[in-house]
Amino acid sequence: MNNAYCTSLQSRCLKRQVGAIIVKEEIEDLQYTNESKDRMGGYYLISAGCNNVPEGQTDCSIEYKTCYRDKKKKALFDRIKHCPNCGQKLKEGKCSQKECDYSKTKSDIRENFLLGKGLDLCRSLHAEENAMLQISYLGGFPLKETTLYTTTFPCLLCAKKIIANGIRKVVYVEPYPMEEARKMLESAGVKPTKFEGVKAQAFYKLFKDYQ
Repeated sequence: MNNAYCTSLQSRCLKRQVGAIIVKEEIEDLQYTNESKDRMGGYYLISAGCNNVPEGQTDCSIEYKTCYRDKKKKALFDRIKHCPNCGQKLKEGKCSQKECDYSKTKSDIRENFLLGKGLDLCRSLHAEENAMLQISYLGGFPLKETTLYTTTFPCLLCAKKIIANGIRKVVYVEPYPMEEARKMLESAGVKPTKFEGVKAQAFYKLFKDYQ
């Protein structure tokens, strides 16, 4: 997990830095002695990634001076000035009249953004995606039965790719409010495990201000 947090420091995302690594916990196919296997902890790192825009693309901080998702969300709310049902002025997409059905509709739009359900608007590849794509970019290593360590619980978009690649265990630190992702992982036999300990988080906080 220290490796995952270290990788996250390379992220240039304006909202959240996420790091992920993929490890193989079986090294019996390599020529290691029992002594060296014990020293390594029984696994080796095969890939790492953080959330960044694809290679060749300009970071949001330079291209838009702000988060692209926030820019799109603001544009959505700016288009919605008054409630079409009662005519009341909307605030952040919500009708001021509590009894108005339109209030709930616009509230749902806001909730979708806050809960990450507008992630498809993000210009960055997620840390888990980059870790998996690095394998194909550099020359494949089978991901079947591997373990993914990530600083933040995967979203639904990444959960589907984790399942498709045959990754069998996900270890995370920070929770993420997407119950659909957890349900899909568990239904596919992927075991989400909460990382226990503070060392990795302390490492991140120690070095974050010195980037």
